[in-house]
Amino acid sequence: MSTIQVNGRMAIDPRNLEEVARLCESMISATREEVGLLEYSFWVNDDRDTVFVREHYEDEAALMEHLEKLNRDVAGELSALIEMQALEVAAKRTPAIEKALGGFGVEPTFFEPLCSR
Repeated sequence: MSTIQVNGRMAIDPRNLEEVARLCESMISATREEVGLLEYSFWVNDDRDTVFVREHYEDEAALMEHLEKLNRDVAGELSALIEMQALEVAAKRTPAIEKALGGFGVEPTFFEPLCSR
């Protein structure tokens, strides 16, 4: 079993932080029953103009399940308030993962295992 980590960075207007936070919390709440989702968290920088998202999945099936269950309405509202800057994937590149993550406004950058503990 090989875990998958997805990290993203989104630019926001600090005036929209409260609404962005509400939408992010809504997305997190919807994932509470996803067994293979190990972490799903959103972080904001000191300037309140960049949100970092961290996702960690047990395997490719868990990632696909998460994306299938994603609330498209909430994701659409969030997309209107952010500019996706980066999407980094720590996992072996597969056609399925590449296709699944290809619709977030930026080309995903893949990082394959080199060494880990």
